Amino acid sequence: MPISEAMQAALNQHIEQEFASAYLYLAMAAHCTSANLPGFAHWLRLQSLEETGHALRLFDLLTDRGGQVRLQPIPAPPATFASPLALMQQALAHEQQVSRLIHDLYAVAAQEKADTSETELQWFLAEQVEEEKTVGEIVGQLELVGRKGRRCSCSTASWPNARRKSRQRQPRPPTETERALVAVPANRGWGSAGMTQTDKVLVVIALVLGLLDVVNVRGPVSKISVAGLAIVLLALVELRRGGVLAF
Repeated sequence: MPISEAMQAALNQHIEQEFASAYLYLAMAAHCTSANLPGFAHWLRLQSLEETGHALRLFDLLTDRGGQVRLQPIPAPPATFASPLALMQQALAHEQQVSRLIHDLYAVAAQEKADTSETELQWFLAEQVEEEKTVGEIVGQLELVGRKGRRCSCSTASWPNARRKSRQRQPRPPTETERALVAVPANRGWGSAGMTQTDKVLVVIALVLGLLDVVNVRGPVSKISVAGLAIVLLALVELRRGGVLAF
């Protein structure tokens, strides 16, 4: 059964619509590439190829049924878009419009009793459900990101108050480690009035060794060691500062 003129005209019109969809997605991909959004650009290029495939599927249906393809001029799509969200909102509106056109095309097929076209168009109807769902989810995710961004930017108005409150907070009590560090004398070296018993013993040993080196029991007294004398003097000074000797 040859395809009717009304069905041919409706199919040709929708072929032009599918090519226009491919053209629109390609323009969106170009914009995203220029805007340094490679992920969006890649997905939109794939969508453009998919829409081209839809057009060719109807092209083959028309030629297989003995009809004549009459390609129509395609209007130029917009070249720029305000934001990724605005872009995807336009894509969703476009897909919804395509769904309405396919329903109209299916109605023509039913009126013309074009059973083969009706069967083919059922695939298109199911495909549009998936198309709208996918693009709608992307729009929803972008809107969610936008709402979160606005909440974050609005909350910055409370930052000065938060800083004022933090300045009014009382200092926390010191920890056990901090208290132990504070309790340690600042100077536990030579010359400290707080010498421990071990410090005093070590100074006395240094004093004895210094005296032995000064006297030099193995030789005459004339061989006095300057280093030994210095050790003796330092030891005496430390013993005096430590309270062991009083002079």
